[in-house]
Amino acid sequence: MHFDKIIKLKDRKTDTEHTELVLGRRAVHNLNKKTVAYRLLFEGSTASGSAQDATHSVLSLLNEFGVSHALEGYDGILEVPLSIALTDVTTLLPSQLIILELAVDIAIDNEVLARLEWLKTNGFRLGFAGLPHADQQGSFLNMLDLIRVDPTVAPLEDMKTVMQQLRRAKNAKLLAENVDSETDFDACRQLGFDLFEGKFFSSDALLKQKGRQVDKTALLQIVSQLMGEADIKKLDQMFQTSPDLSIRLLKLVNSVGLGPSSGIKISSLKQAILRIGQNQLLRWALLLLYSTSDNQSQRLLFKRVMFRGRFMELAAQHPRFSQGHLMAQAYIVGMLSLADMVVDGTLDEVLKQVGLDDSLKNAILTQQGTLGKLLGLAQAVEYSQHATMILSARSLGLSGRDVSQIQLDAMKWLNSIEKQLT
Repeated sequence: MHFDKIIKLKDRKTDTEHTELVLGRRAVHNLNKKTVAYRLLFEGSTASGSAQDATHSVLSLLNEFGVSHALEGYDGILEVPLSIALTDVTTLLPSQLIILELAVDIAIDNEVLARLEWLKTNGFRLGFAGLPHADQQGSFLNMLDLIRVDPTVAPLEDMKTVMQQLRRAKNAKLLAENVDSETDFDACRQLGFDLFEGKFFSSDALLKQKGRQVDKTALLQIVSQLMGEADIKKLDQMFQTSPDLSIRLLKLVNSVGLGPSSGIKISSLKQAILRIGQNQLLRWALLLLYSTSDNQSQRLLFKRVMFRGRFMELAAQHPRFSQGHLMAQAYIVGMLSLADMVVDGTLDEVLKQVGLDDSLKNAILTQQGTLGKLLGLAQAVEYSQHATMILSARSLGLSGRDVSQIQLDAMKWLNSIEKQLT
């Protein structure tokens, strides 16, 4: 999943002075549409209103929350004023993960070039947005590892000339931003861009790929049975009619240490179902609903739905909510809210097949009630909708820091799950 996210951060300085910043990330993709990096973005202001103060606060907060978790093991691109890049504040960042995209706010002289060379010697890569001016070329251009360009600001023929100029930076990869459609992607690819970012990579059209319908139908029946008081005999029969699901079930039993590896021999599907338990079996079936395809778009969707389910589950765990059953319901709402991406039919039709409780169904379809608000918050985080995220958090009684921590905890969980699956 493209997975654009927002983190609300508040760095309190005194009782009356604080920095209010919104930090987000945007996925960067290669020619194969695979995520290879995340651009770290922030907006907001500090008490002083200084861009330098804002950058200092962002770097400090990234260090506090853990930049590696926000990047999920990918490279990170962070725009910083050149004057800040020349200070020791960059030591707060892991050089092996970060590309410093320089916003040139001071003249580039030999002293500046020497400092930039020191940054590269210490593992940082350097980037730039736009076309460097004549006085910024030469040695500076040769230091760049990345140049970001908005191809929509000039006609196609002019962009061809621009690309020829940018190729003078022989070590730099060229990143096209604002790639919002398949047409944009094809045009940028033909121009010779190496990397791409934009709305196209998070569009539902890109993610919506149907898997094997027989398996999905059987899975929906199993999910429906597991939503209430499960009938073990019926579950047994459902698995027996799907050899593929039966094999996956037996593999699951063994992977969680309940099968032969634990010294216990499983002699029937019914025994396997009993060993796993209803709650864990439901979680497994929901995940499997999104993971039966090996193509790239389905892997993105798998990550997106897993993050959404876990984010909602962790948010429902907050002391603000007293209902003990809310966590399990929040997870189910998150997981089923994208079911129409993998099963034929509208979301309403798919939920009817599952036999979902009306309160959960309304939360998904109309975002009613606490569960609906939690879903709205999760979606706002995914799509980097700052204003909606703030309003949703407030309506739930959650602070910006609460949302930040929940998001990062969900990222850590997703990272650990992905490592287990690879």
